[in-house]
Amino acid sequence: MKKSNKHTRTLFAIIIMLFIFVGCKKDKINYSRIFSISFIYNYYNSSPDSIAVNFTTADYPDDLEVVINNQSIENFVEMNNNTYTADIDIAYSKTIYYKINGDKETQEGNIEIPLAINKVFCSGDTVNAYELTEIQPSSIYRFTWEDIDCDYYNIVAEIGTASIDQTQTANNFEIDNTVVGDTNLFSFKINCINGVMYSSESSPCDSGAYGLGYISAKTVNKFNIKLSE
Repeated sequence: MKKSNKHTRTLFAIIIMLFIFVGCKKDKINYSRIFSISFIYNYYNSSPDSIAVNFTTADYPDDLEVVINNQSIENFVEMNNNTYTADIDIAYSKTIYYKINGDKETQEGNIEIPLAINKVFCSGDTVNAYELTEIQPSSIYRFTWEDIDCDYYNIVAEIGTASIDQTQTANNFEIDNTVVGDTNLFSFKINCINGVMYSSESSPCDSGAYGLGYISAKTVNKFNIKLSE
């Protein structure tokens, strides 16, 4: 009986060691390498059938292989500070899968391409993407739209000499007439974003054996405004 208990304890010890080994292997994280993958879908483009992809990594392992939806990224260009980057276009897909092999390690994941904002509303007027829409002058232009399933919005506008670049979760934004000034034409983009775009103020959203990654998917749509005379 004592011998049986000894064998049982030994078996339990082996099982626990296996769990620890597998767990450590699965959770291995390379904290020394930073990389980013950005996916940009320009919905307002004349041919919105492709997604622009950029992969940037802090170094270039000899065995580096990056695959996006079964399409390999090649022709890396060296930038400053031992950083390498490459771009490709892939066919549109709602879900994007990525896989990175480097230093005999593999890291993979996926991200969803957000839907596009196709129309916004301003004081009862409907502003459709692509089109030039005429609206009445106002002291404040408050634009709203139907909320969609994305992590956040980024509003970008060039109005005269003024620039707007704001990130938010709310499905509305305002432009003051003092910003519009004397111009009667202006445009803005609404970027719908999933994931985390690379910046010095943000934290990586992916981690694994290859490194710490900033993964983002952005859908862009553009709106053109003309103020009534």
